Amino acid sequence: MPRHRKGRTGERQLNGAHPGHDDPFSFGLFHVQDPGIKRPGKKYDARTYYLKGLSHEERGEHALAIRDYDKAIRLDPQLAWAYYHRAIACGNAGDRSGWAEDLRAAARLGLRIAIEMLASSGDTHKKSGDTT
Repeated sequence: MPRHRKGRTGERQLNGAHPGHDDPFSFGLFHVQDPGIKRPGKKYDARTYYLKGLSHEERGEHALAIRDYDKAIRLDPQLAWAYYHRAIACGNAGDRSGWAEDLRAAARLGLRIAIEMLASSGDTHKKSGDTT
């Protein structure tokens, strides 16, 4: 006896029988969405932009990573890891001052790895030019 399943619209169908059989994604078995597609009314939160930045960073797309970390930080200024990874992306892009500034921001938020990196580089939590 053939097994039945519900299609996307709720109608019962035989397995493998679907009106949109020419589209491999229309069988209702799985649904794939590109996270990069802009959907009207779709708002990304800080974590989403942070994760997008990580993805760009992993592929060596430093400018795109920095852009997404900027958005994450704008939405959540307390997201220390976004500052840290933006520092890494800045460093990989050759921006030493951006690297130090973001590491200091992450360190001020208590991120231990940022504090250790600053200490090992001889940098401090002070802004450049600060003599106090």
